[in-house]
Amino acid sequence: MDIDGYSREVVLDHARDPRGQGLLDVFTDETSVVRESCGDRLHLRAVLGTREPAGERIKSLGFLHGGCALSLASASMMVEAVKGARPEEASALSSTFRISLRENSPSRLQSIHPDLADLVSFTRVPLRQDCVLMAWNALDALLATHTGRRTPDSV
Repeated sequence: MDIDGYSREVVLDHARDPRGQGLLDVFTDETSVVRESCGDRLHLRAVLGTREPAGERIKSLGFLHGGCALSLASASMMVEAVKGARPEEASALSSTFRISLRENSPSRLQSIHPDLADLVSFTRVPLRQDCVLMAWNALDALLATHTGRRTPDSV
């Protein structure tokens, strides 16, 4: 696996200083996911606000994480990427992220969120895709519960 130094530093920064770590005391939605194969777990809480002029937005996200550095970095990047987004925008980003993983195509994300493109480079080993997807699975489940939809199929 050939990962350039910059991509490695971006992921390590998110693992060392995760954005959104810590559960919100006040929240509108929550979900938990567990990776049975390794025991990694993530509990995600969000505040989705409806008083925004442009419609409902993800006002804040917080998570409690127990697992590897790669899944922690992914959760941190996910929080940064979707905070302030409308639920349908967050869902579309999650879908684009999954496609990028499946196709091993970080360039698809480069203009949307460069840090996420760096994260894709770590998933050339298939087992690592599950680590990276854990937070996104939690986000998809949270949004589906909030809107009453089913979650998308996993990669």
